[in-house]
Amino acid sequence: MLIVGLSCSHPDSNKRPRMRKAIRMLRGTAPLPSLPARKPAVWLLSPLPPHPSSSSMTTARDTCSRSSSDANTAYFSCS
Repeated sequence: MLIVGLSCSHPDSNKRPRMRKAIRMLRGTAPLPSLPARKPAVWLLSPLPPHPSSSSMTTARDTCSRSSSDANTAYFSCS
């Protein structure tokens, strides 16, 4: 069930299975999709108060960058 859920929430909508195929996978009548060797990059779209146009931060595991095209929109990418 987890693999089907992950494939249905893929960031690229063209790579998500159609609902009928997802139902067949859950029923066991269609093969499960193969998982990629590496997780895709995460892009989050979130309205934020005005901040500098770009910034970055590093955690113990990931480096995240923030960029914005205007005062109300920010894009985050973590790798």
